[in-house]
Amino acid sequence: MDEDLHYARDLFCDFKNVRSLLGSVAPYAKPLLSSTLLRKDIGFKTTVSHSDALLILNHWIASQTNFSARMDQMCKFYTFMSEGAASGEINIKRDFLPLCSIFTPLHGSPSTDSVTGRFMSSNDLYWHDPTGCCEKIYASILMKGNMFPRKMLSVAYPSLHEFFTETCGVPKIPTTSEYLEVLLRLSSVAVPSQVANHVFRVFVRWANDLHSGSYKMDDILFLKESLQKLETTVLPTLGCTWVSLHPSFGLVCWADDDELKQQFQNTREVEFIQFGVLSLDDKQKLDGRVAALMNIIGIPALSKVVYREPMHSGTGNNRGKASLLNWLLPYMQRYIYKMHGDTYNKFQQNEATKLSSLEVIVVEKLSYKYMLKGRDSSCEGRFECSCLLQGNILYATQEADSHSILLEISKLFFDGSVDLHFANFLHMVKTMSKSGSAVEQIEFFIVNNQKVPPLPEQEPAWSFSSSFVAEEIFSPPTAELQPPDEPRRPLKRKKNPGIIESHPPNNPETAPDLETSYISQEEIKVNDIASSSELSKPVVCGPMEDTSVPIKIEGDHAVKENPTTEHMLGIQSTMEVDDEPACLDLEAGSSPSLIDETELTDVDEKLADVAEDGSGSGAGTPGKATVHKPDERSRTGRLGEAAVHQYLAGQLGPSNVKWVNEEKESGFPYDIVITPEGGAAEYVEVKATVTSNKDWFHITPNEWQFALEKGDSFSIAHVVLKGSDKANIMMMKNPQKLCHQKVDDLNFALVMSKKYRKLNQISVSLKSDSKSPTPDESAS
Repeated sequence: MDEDLHYARDLFCDFKNVRSLLGSVAPYAKPLLSSTLLRKDIGFKTTVSHSDALLILNHWIASQTNFSARMDQMCKFYTFMSEGAASGEINIKRDFLPLCSIFTPLHGSPSTDSVTGRFMSSNDLYWHDPTGCCEKIYASILMKGNMFPRKMLSVAYPSLHEFFTETCGVPKIPTTSEYLEVLLRLSSVAVPSQVANHVFRVFVRWANDLHSGSYKMDDILFLKESLQKLETTVLPTLGCTWVSLHPSFGLVCWADDDELKQQFQNTREVEFIQFGVLSLDDKQKLDGRVAALMNIIGIPALSKVVYREPMHSGTGNNRGKASLLNWLLPYMQRYIYKMHGDTYNKFQQNEATKLSSLEVIVVEKLSYKYMLKGRDSSCEGRFECSCLLQGNILYATQEADSHSILLEISKLFFDGSVDLHFANFLHMVKTMSKSGSAVEQIEFFIVNNQKVPPLPEQEPAWSFSSSFVAEEIFSPPTAELQPPDEPRRPLKRKKNPGIIESHPPNNPETAPDLETSYISQEEIKVNDIASSSELSKPVVCGPMEDTSVPIKIEGDHAVKENPTTEHMLGIQSTMEVDDEPACLDLEAGSSPSLIDETELTDVDEKLADVAEDGSGSGAGTPGKATVHKPDERSRTGRLGEAAVHQYLAGQLGPSNVKWVNEEKESGFPYDIVITPEGGAAEYVEVKATVTSNKDWFHITPNEWQFALEKGDSFSIAHVVLKGSDKANIMMMKNPQKLCHQKVDDLNFALVMSKKYRKLNQISVSLKSDSKSPTPDESAS
């Protein structure tokens, strides 16, 4: 160590055990004495104590800036120090931590070679960098022959994790400021395209710490302020340059939309952060926590700095679309209140005034171009669209469908982002109303199926401005849409002379039994009851068959066959009754369909009260239909469902047949589920009427969509109630398939409401000298 004279008690004999611990820089006695007795008598040290090790360490720290040692020897030295700390012979907090006491090499080399390094404080080091940035830096520096302190201890001292992290308090990973230093070092030794993914790893670490609450506000402010400095160029870009958030670099953002990215990637005013090739898991992290972090520190998503500038021509009447939104607004508020509480509170506190300023403008043609907010740059492309929300104006073409409009209006509440679930919920409510569902049914479905309860009484209701919809059309946009707080009321029709009656009716609301469906059939009684296997067979169309013996239902929802007519099963008849349409065959290609008369017993007397003989009501002529009250229609439907349930339960067993509306209306597109043991479930939608000669019935879009999805697993059971104790039942399996067969047993029909006809009807006057009619008057 030096050439000075020392007391013998302060010197060590240069033995192997001492040198392996203290290395070459230690107070060794010269020359080495060979006599053991002399060494002992003089007082030279032959072993190293923990106090000796502390004295030597202090000498190393004070002697010179750069210190050379072998890493295997330094590992052994710190292992010896850890043993002293564990035994209590060394007070780490008093004797070790106040000093820059941890040796870190300036470059990598084999552990048996002498390496130059520095002593650093535990606060300036970290155990491991999980992002891989440090290893990348070390590799680049090694190639260039440069030297700098290696602050990551896991490579130099792999066996001393517990001593350094737990006893000495070395951070397990770099801090925010240390990672900035790492990124600065990385940007000085590598090009962005080579290490962009490593930068992303650092951002993931920051985002996770922010999400877990490990970061304090001071850390976030430090990071944000540091990145805004001109010299902190640690952000890799698509143009393979390093930038910071300093204004001199222009707009720096990340691309959350590939289409927008393509539109602006050649614009000089925008720099896109490029994180390299990301896995699916990495992309999810980018869109989630990393995006939230970048938004806080001032790196916006491209979609947040771009807006769509509308370009339109022509104008139209906005009544229908504005009325629809006005009608759905209470449902919007309820949905957001229940499903997005934070969004609701934020909107209610800061942005509720948007509703009072919202306008709906209907145009003939609509397109847009992308523009950068606060800048003159725009993309060259022009894009056609059907609706567009810009500021407080919703632009829409006449052809814009309601679902697209609802998707676009969702941006008003969700910070400019589309919310598909929100739009689907509202579209479902609108579809249910248009398909004829009563307000009570819609409300039941929303509360029980969608779990969206009414607003609390103290919550103020949202509303648009008084000029949002013209005063005369504040009522629902069509006859089918009813306001949420008003019950549906049947409309009475007056026969209009000079207009041919339509068939089905012009307005389903004016027809009897609106909540059920119909098909005309002759009263035929048969003994046969379809079994589960028969329900699974393909259905074919065939003529009606009169092979009937009464079947009585006895007891509680029980069905019994008349044994005297078992020989009638399978009999085929080719007879047709008058000009009635042929019926549907449940036997696979052999016998005609089954129309079963069932006697009802032990049913609710209130339901039975509405089952009256309607043979003379004229229901086959919809224009002359008698209007029934909503509660009568409801009871007719429930009685029909009860009849089909009894019929199927008696044949297949009660455990295999479930009436989903038995307790209350479910809102499902089916009424009965058949679940035979070991077989697939089948679904039955019941359509009931008290009129025997009606040959049409109403089916909702939801029910028809369900029929398309289920195919042969879906049937319609048509029920004609005969008095209070009998019902004729006809099964139609896979109605969609039946409608596409060549015979005309089952056909589609479009039903116009009276209001629709009135709004769209054009009267023309025909001139004898003209080849084409000239529009004379248009109803608006």
